[in-house]
Amino acid sequence: MRKIDSIIVHCSATKAGQDFTAADIDRWHRERGFNGIGYHYVIRLDGRLEKGRDVSLIGAHCKGWNERSIGICYVGGLNENGQPADTRTNAQKRVLYQVIMDLQREYGILQVLGHRDTSPDLNGDGVIEPYEYMKACPCFDVREFMKSGRELLFILLLAFIIPVLFSGCRCKKEMLNRNSKIEMDSSSLSRYSNEILRDSSFEEKISEKTEECIEYVFLMTKKRFDKRKNIPCLFDFRCSKGDK
Repeated sequence: MRKIDSIIVHCSATKAGQDFTAADIDRWHRERGFNGIGYHYVIRLDGRLEKGRDVSLIGAHCKGWNERSIGICYVGGLNENGQPADTRTNAQKRVLYQVIMDLQREYGILQVLGHRDTSPDLNGDGVIEPYEYMKACPCFDVREFMKSGRELLFILLLAFIIPVLFSGCRCKKEMLNRNSKIEMDSSSLSRYSNEILRDSSFEEKISEKTEECIEYVFLMTKKRFDKRKNIPCLFDFRCSKGDK
């Protein structure tokens, strides 16, 4: 297996609303003299993920980066007038983010770039600026896209976990109030002694319950991304059945 340290995002440079398949792109690339499709994955307008070239093989999508990268192409990239534009559908955005996250986890990849971000740094300042782009592809800021996606996931995670923690605090408070009432009623101490012993592990139970709820958060997030047919889940990377 070759060493992979980067993911390069591309667009197919086709007009918005026009859907194409990995087989279409394979044909285009062969017509240009390629040995098959240059990308490793293609994302259709409805979010369907199709396999291109096998990941174990060197791609043909970004000069100087092919040996070390995985190429992902979303269908689109041009507006109705044929000008560069971010035409990604919501389904394409969701699947693109999840595929990148899955590939990063599987191959230990840290660097995710757009095709245009691999342009030469003409002024040597370490930043590829718009005037230095050799091409517009993929017609959006990939780094900003990944950053905003991570922030959104963090917010969603907090939105699920915080109510669970508050619920745990309320339960703990009820336990303390119950124990206080038992202590104040000395005449009923013996009657409630067994109950106190049973409740001594209550904090441990709350901790276990919180962990279960966190697992539930990931499960519910997984199901949310599974609602659309043939869209792979966020935490278990798969291709659509027809592309295996």
